[in-house]
Amino acid sequence: MNTPSRSRSTDTMAVGCVLLFLAPFALVGVGAFVFAVASLVNGNLAEAGFGAVFALGFGGTAFGVGFTAVRSAKGAGRINRLREAHPEEPWLWNPEWASGQIRSGGKTLVVVLWFVAVLWNAISGPGIFAVFANPDEGPAIFAFLIFPVVGLAIVAVAIHQTVSYLRYGVSIFEMAHVPGVIGRGLGGIIYARLPFSEAKEVNLTLSCVNRVVTGSGKNRSTRETVLWQDSLVVSEFVWDGERSEASIPVVFRIPSDVPPCNEDDQRDLVLWRLTAKADVPGVDYSASFSVPVFKTSESEEALEEAPPIEVMETERPWNSGKITVRDTVRGLEVDFPWARHKGAAIFMTLFGVGWTGTVAALWVTAPLLFALVFAFFDLFILWFATGLWFRRSTVLADGMTVTVKKGIALFEKTFRFDKDDIEIFDAKRGMRLGDELFYDLQLKLKNGKTMTVGSSIRSEEDARRIIQALQEMLGLEAKV
Repeated sequence: MNTPSRSRSTDTMAVGCVLLFLAPFALVGVGAFVFAVASLVNGNLAEAGFGAVFALGFGGTAFGVGFTAVRSAKGAGRINRLREAHPEEPWLWNPEWASGQIRSGGKTLVVVLWFVAVLWNAISGPGIFAVFANPDEGPAIFAFLIFPVVGLAIVAVAIHQTVSYLRYGVSIFEMAHVPGVIGRGLGGIIYARLPFSEAKEVNLTLSCVNRVVTGSGKNRSTRETVLWQDSLVVSEFVWDGERSEASIPVVFRIPSDVPPCNEDDQRDLVLWRLTAKADVPGVDYSASFSVPVFKTSESEEALEEAPPIEVMETERPWNSGKITVRDTVRGLEVDFPWARHKGAAIFMTLFGVGWTGTVAALWVTAPLLFALVFAFFDLFILWFATGLWFRRSTVLADGMTVTVKKGIALFEKTFRFDKDDIEIFDAKRGMRLGDELFYDLQLKLKNGKTMTVGSSIRSEEDARRIIQALQEMLGLEAKV
């Protein structure tokens, strides 16, 4: 086993090698910056812009990576010392976790987004001038405008996150017990600078995520898979008028068959993430917290219900996510309305319009097969965007039959199923938006056929509640 002094010596040597490797890039960046300034003084704006791009690309990357390497080395040394002091309590290796007060990561995200936005636009920006300076090259050259368009999208996201950070600042999750215990639960209070008169409810989501990194360099990719997730809606919370701060209660039960946090392999991590979101006029509130969830001696004493905590109780309204469940004169009706995810719909629509423009340019000059491949994906993107805007469905159970009406806009079909033909309702994982996993409602028939009768339910628990209500109406045995 390596001694602490040897470990620190190894870390120092590794950082030194990284800085030595980055030194030539930093020198090129500094030289390009001096060239840009000199060109600007001489009134040569073209050369000044060219030098600025190189200065940002080489110098910005070198100094950014170097700063990150030094900071990471210091953090790794501190974690190694904590590992030696608390070998059986990994939640104490993270000082923030150990304190039980976890800060949301808004500031870091803002800095990263602006760095990426500036770097991307500095590199792709000159392409705009190249396109319009060479119009004789044909329509295909306009396909390069997709890169500046992406750059503008990144700027828009950075502006949105900046406004959100300036409005809401940093939220703090104060844990009732450190860590969150598998087989028992996670509880605490989120302190947020949230407008009392504007926020009617807060959506909380606790997720267990497996983050896998594959490849390296240009081929490096990161994939996240949600292993478990639960959501709840807090419609009542304490408001501190003097501090303009809301106290949002957090109460989750964690099953005993989920994995704990595991950061031993940085290419195969298991993370637990708590997110809070609220719809308010203007920029919506959103905060994310990395929380410690582990197996402890208490895990053997699993709870049937969520852990108690001395804050206001939470409730799960039937209209969570704009899906409504109500009793009518015709029976129990579950309605999945149009446009329930406007943010995703707007993004996919804009992305589809940009992709269509690219296809139009390729169709004129590119080989036919190449254009057809892009056109095929274009149809898929536009169809998906149309579904986000106009797909809806309604499920009506009257005790003897189930009537399903589903489709896009005016193109809807109605299906009727007798109670005797139905085996069960079930929940299946559906689409994912960011960190949030949604569930689809499926109807399984005794002949083996399956139909998706509703989509985009916010949590598995909400899906189970809808299933329970439908099956009670039909007198079917609930699925365990």
